[in-house]
Amino acid sequence: MAAVLNASSPAISCRDVGMRFFTERRDVTAIQSLDLEVAQGEFLTLLGPSGCGKSTLLRVVADLLPPSRGSAKVLGATPQQARERRERIARDEQARIALQARTVDAVAPGEQQPESDHGFEGDRVDTGLNGGRRWRHATGWFSYRLNDPKREGRVLRLVCSPSDDGRRFAVWLNDRLLTDLTLKSSAESPSPAKRERGGGEGSRQGTESTFYDLDLPIPEDWPRPADGTLRVRFVAAPGSIAGGIYDLRLLRS
Repeated sequence: MAAVLNASSPAISCRDVGMRFFTERRDVTAIQSLDLEVAQGEFLTLLGPSGCGKSTLLRVVADLLPPSRGSAKVLGATPQQARERRERIARDEQARIALQARTVDAVAPGEQQPESDHGFEGDRVDTGLNGGRRWRHATGWFSYRLNDPKREGRVLRLVCSPSDDGRRFAVWLNDRLLTDLTLKSSAESPSPAKRERGGGEGSRQGTESTFYDLDLPIPEDWPRPADGTLRVRFVAAPGSIAGGIYDLRLLRS
């Protein structure tokens, strides 16, 4: 389970940290017993002669060495948890940059200004929050205009939630049926989106969702107007709901 780093905790906290190295000829005590607390925003300099344990302490805090005794914390988490969080943030940032490079146009469903900028229309629509993300769905239909003047878009990506599994709706593109969908999450279609728990007014209370991506290929010969615009329309099947859609993107191949 990923650790939640505590913003109110000290940046670094060491309690009775000791470090001994064992060789065939002798034992070396690099740190005897260290208690240390560094507040967030505080600047700390380690001074001392060569071999007094400065680098060893930094390696313990950075999760490069496990201490022989005692414990170290980074923002309330273990050094290993803090390192894993940093690595996860770096991976997420790399994925975000790669996705942005592929994106031709995108709209955040349920967000007033992005929807207005993309010509939102709909009938019997609703919006709300789940896991900190806003969604849009409809018992009727809703649509957006995606801009693609260079006609580069080859994939329509929807971000959905397992809480909507079983919903049936059609996806229309420029007044032609692209596909009929029945939402179903699976281990084969994971999303880089993180696991979050919903809460608060307008949310789906107590719902824990792992958001996932749903990619719909667009044939190269799909008809478009001269400006390359794509009008994406989600139409609910009888007795069902179209969506929820948490993110809508037009991607390059």
